[in-house]
Amino acid sequence: MLDLVLWILLPLCVGFAVRISNSKQLHLINESLTIIVYLILLLIGMELAQVENLGRELGFILGVSMLFLAVNIACNIGMVMLLDLKFPLRLKTHKTQANSVKHAILGSLKQIGCVLAGFIAAKLLAGWWLPPHISISIALALLLFLIGVQLRSTGISVKRVFFNRRGVVLSLALVLSSWVASVILYFGLNLFLDKPVLLSQTLAISSGFGWYSLSGIIMTDAYGAVWGSVALVNDLGREFFALMCIPMLMLRYPSTAVGVGGVTSLDFTLPTIQRAGGVAIVPLAISFGFIMNVLSPILMAFFAHAKF
Repeated sequence: MLDLVLWILLPLCVGFAVRISNSKQLHLINESLTIIVYLILLLIGMELAQVENLGRELGFILGVSMLFLAVNIACNIGMVMLLDLKFPLRLKTHKTQANSVKHAILGSLKQIGCVLAGFIAAKLLAGWWLPPHISISIALALLLFLIGVQLRSTGISVKRVFFNRRGVVLSLALVLSSWVASVILYFGLNLFLDKPVLLSQTLAISSGFGWYSLSGIIMTDAYGAVWGSVALVNDLGREFFALMCIPMLMLRYPSTAVGVGGVTSLDFTLPTIQRAGGVAIVPLAISFGFIMNVLSPILMAFFAHAKF
């Protein structure tokens, strides 16, 4: 477990030590991140293609991942809405452009397409050549390094992020509500599934918070490609849900609108958050997204290999 934590945190910390101010270099890093994410999704698709009796497992993957998504989203929204009701945040909301939302959803469909492309490629290349399993870990380390550089280069100090009171409270609310969801899922899955499910297993999947490229790898390494696919579909589903619901939630529950995207509030769903809530909501989204990007890999790595 310690090896996995170091494998995740070391490139993230090394990347965070590098600050880049050149706009062209930052643009290159952003483009590289997109390419690496697509590469990881291709590799995950290849891993999935090597699962025996996949046709029989497909219904299990979709059913369990949708259950994880529904329970986690319900618990997350329920707890964070209490924060919005107790400490309301008033914003001048904006109408979200439909074309922007469509563009974001098309981006998610491209990500699913990468997984399918990897699956098809692995089937065609079976018996000829397949990338070694360590390829996905190397790609992940590079991704985390570049994310560290990107976080450091935003110009926002760690002190400013962690002393944003609402961002910290929102992060804690999301984590605690995900733990509640994990307990519910633990008892529910063990009631209906033949094979026992560990509490640490449900905690690990729930700790993805939308980081599908990371959760898919960690769960594949700890529990196999089937559970890795459950984590991947669950976190992709969160991204879809966030894109569709952020504009509606922002009208009355701005903290909930930010929180529902999890780690994606710092990057993928940030443009949607900004268009729906205006510039005033951006500092909260960045603070919350930054904290979740730090917590998610630590919690996933710990729970995935804790085995309790």
